[in-house]
Parts: sequence; C-alpha cells; structure tokens
Amino acid sequence: MYQDAKVWRRSWKRKSRIRARSSRFSKLPSTLCRPLVEKMITLGKKGDLHSRRQALSFLMTGKSVERLFDTVAPRYGDRQGGYLRIVRTGFQKGDGAEKAFIELFGAEKQLDAKCQKRDEIKAKKRADLEKQLEGSKTEELKEKEEAA
Repeated sequence: MYQDAKVWRRSWKRKSRIRARSSRFSKLPSTLCRPLVEKMITLGKKGDLHSRRQALSFLMTGKSVERLFDTVAPRYGDRQGGYLRIVRTGFQKGDGAEKAFIELFGAEKQLDAKCQKRDEIKAKKRADLEKQLEGSKTEELKEKEEAA
C-alpha cells in the first residue's frame, strides 16, 4: 500500500495529491487512483453536460477533460468496467518499498502503431543514406579512373 494513503495527511491534502496524479491518464504511480480514474472514464462514457461538469470539478483542467471525453472514453465504449491494470515494477532501492503504476487497457495498440510508424521512418532514412553512399562511391571511382 502506498505510504501516505492516510498516515500523516489531512483529507484535503490527500485528495488533492490523488487528484493531481489522476489527471495525467497514462501511467500513474499509485494504486490509490484506480477507483477514481475508473469513475472518470465512466463519466466520460456518459458524455452529457452534467458528466463533463463533474469531471471538470475533479480534474480541474479543461485540457484533461477534453482528452478524457474525446480520446480516452471512446476507447472503452463497449467495456463495462476494468479499464486499468496495475503493473508492479519491483522494489525501490533504499527502503525497499514496492513500486507500481496504473496503465490503461488498450494503450498497447497505440504504442504498437507508434513503434511501427517510427520503424518505417527509420527504414526510409536508412535507405536514403545508403543511396547517397552508393552515389558518392561511384563518383569517387569515376574520378580515380579519369585521373589514372
């Protein structure tokens, strides 16, 4: 369990810390955010004005609300719940505290698409460089033959 879950924190401070972490919506460093993020995604799936206002009162930034309603919630339109997974990353050096983050389901598809696009761009650049190298080598050979 996360160390500062209830110990030595006032409720308003604890809630604001969780609120700040849950507004990022990609990888979150705490298991405290799980029920709150799932509630926000459910509000995003509803999509009405009241849900937008509730999400805005929790997230406090218009940009994160737009992202919630436009990109995150439509991904889970047919899913009834369980939008998150907790990934344990091992133990922290020093005090040995367990480290984990929360990841949204379906993020793998976007990451795979980005990796494929990046690989295509790299392959294209590599092919262009090889063509340039071949062109410069043939020019050098021609110059040597003319000089000889």
